[in-house]
Amino acid sequence: FILYQAENVHTSITCCCSPQAKQKNATLRPTPTDHHFIVALLGHIDMRLTTARRTKCLLFSERCILVSALAGIAFSLIAYSVLHSLAVQNVGIFDPSSSRMPVSPLTILNSAATAMATIVSRHDTAATQVRTASTTGLEFVHLTKTAGSAIEEAAARSGVKWGVCHWKRVKKFGPVCLYKDWEITRPAYNRSAIPFQFKGSLGEPWHTPPHWFRENPYVGSTTFCVVRDPYERMVSEYYSKFGGYNGADRNNVTVMNVWMKKRLSPQAKKQVHRLPQHLYVYNLEGSRVIDHVLRFEHLDSDFTSLMERYGLGVALPQRMNVRNATTSMLTTANLTDDTIQMINEHYDADFLLFNYSKVKDSSEMLMVRHFKT
Repeated sequence: FILYQAENVHTSITCCCSPQAKQKNATLRPTPTDHHFIVALLGHIDMRLTTARRTKCLLFSERCILVSALAGIAFSLIAYSVLHSLAVQNVGIFDPSSSRMPVSPLTILNSAATAMATIVSRHDTAATQVRTASTTGLEFVHLTKTAGSAIEEAAARSGVKWGVCHWKRVKKFGPVCLYKDWEITRPAYNRSAIPFQFKGSLGEPWHTPPHWFRENPYVGSTTFCVVRDPYERMVSEYYSKFGGYNGADRNNVTVMNVWMKKRLSPQAKKQVHRLPQHLYVYNLEGSRVIDHVLRFEHLDSDFTSLMERYGLGVALPQRMNVRNATTSMLTTANLTDDTIQMINEHYDADFLLFNYSKVKDSSEMLMVRHFKT
């Protein structure tokens, strides 16, 4: 069978060359209709438009439409010629007793035009959303495990393009996040702007401090980010499906503390996951390079105020970065003394610059953070 699929409609055409096969499958052979051609054209034209977008037609220019239209018409004529040839050769696609085609070339062209108009409209709507998103003047810098993905998705669904959507296609975020602006391969970094001990921390570009690039992608825009208590953030990093621990006994206290100490040791490979937060907000000279710093602990109110200030209708979901209590059972109360000490040293500047309180050991952690009234 050759299977054509469009939306919820499925139509199959039996193509059998031997007389025995024709007779056996006679009851399965449908009468072709315009739908067969529309389905094929929809798929082809959609593919052509997607290809056109990938070749710098981000905002879907008239040239892209023209190229795609011509491709669709050419495809329809080729399809007509091939199917007519098969019908004449009596290979079983059409009823052998009929010498006429079920549709005329004009009908095929009309179907092509209708299909093309549908696809053009859908892609042009996405392009309009991209244009709208690119003119907000506000950009989001995504620090790991600070509700960044929730913010990016909420923005994309409101027509605003932030963070990962500039670099990568994320289908589940909606049409705004289908077309990337920048290439992810071989980004140019300004090595002199990166602290020596973190020169190996060049991972996903949307998680990289933007001032570490040779050309800051957010230059000329107002930026904001979210910071989080270092102890809480480290536990969240442990449970993260991106760079966290995904082995057995995830809720074992010893396993978690061993994992953390290994990644916080001076010998560990530095990555953008677990990167100290102050490296995003301040450069090596100590100058602040992020305009707005929100706090994870009261993100709802901070984020709402920021959106109102810039006139954006982006609203966060009710639950964001909330771990599943049945699969992620460990908390900061399960950090051991030596793990706490390593976190204190590694994120020393984060505690100081963002006004988070340190504890000296696990006993103080329990008293101050988990049993306070």
